[in-house]
Amino acid sequence: MDIFEEGNKIRVIVELIGVNEKDIRIDLAGNTLFISASSEHRRYHKEIRLP
Repeated sequence: MDIFEEGNKIRVIVELIGVNEKDIRIDLAGNTLFISASSEHRRYHKEIRLP
């Protein structure tokens, strides 16, 4: 995972091997970014505190 601050934007790049784009869920609550995804063989969940 890579996080870049670009002016007033934050770019998060995450590689989720074996997961289709339609199976990825991204939510933002306050300053916490939630990324979750699942495929037939894997499940991912990550919480990232943003500045």
